Amino acid sequence: MNLKQWLFPAAMMLSFSVAQAAIVEGRDYEVLKAPFAQSDKSKVEVLEFFSYTCIHCRNLEPHFIKYTQKAPSDVSFRQIHIVWGDNMLPWAKLAAAVNMSKANTTVGPAIFNAVFNDKRNLANPKVMKEWLDKQTTPAGKQVAKNFNSFAAANEAKAMQKMTMDYKIDSTPRLIVGGKYQVIMRDVNTAMNVVDELVQKVRQERGMKKPA
Repeated sequence: MNLKQWLFPAAMMLSFSVAQAAIVEGRDYEVLKAPFAQSDKSKVEVLEFFSYTCIHCRNLEPHFIKYTQKAPSDVSFRQIHIVWGDNMLPWAKLAAAVNMSKANTTVGPAIFNAVFNDKRNLANPKVMKEWLDKQTTPAGKQVAKNFNSFAAANEAKAMQKMTMDYKIDSTPRLIVGGKYQVIMRDVNTAMNVVDELVQKVRQERGMKKPA
């Protein structure tokens, strides 16, 4: 997804095997021209820039979640909802509320389901409120509570700044260690590239993989 209705080219949807060869710069990833410093240098940070209205992000979601659940303790994750205009701030607030509630593996997928399966127009404030008010799980109720907080609003603004700082013009985007950006060939194997890049960052920093 991007400002010009970006779509994956058909050729990029073909599967490729990372296992058969080491990742290659220019094919599997690219180096950011201006790397970003990480606040916690003891961890390798993986950023996912995404949108709840992006079908490719929806398709990547289960792979991303699976990886976060098995990743070593020295890897941290942040999901950043892109904000290309103020009209997207409510979406970012929703993503911030999910992050604050640590509900990325539960409510996050439910939001994608509401958008793509149930065809809920969550961009409409009234529909968004109705959907949040109907949440019955503890995680869902916590997200609904956090959605209206000042913290969520501030985090949404921070996501807007990060979208600009990282020059994000399409989704999903995966950034590893503030330095490497995955070239999205196939959502089924993107996390394999992430894993290789995590190891690359470890080696560059002289970090040992946790036992």
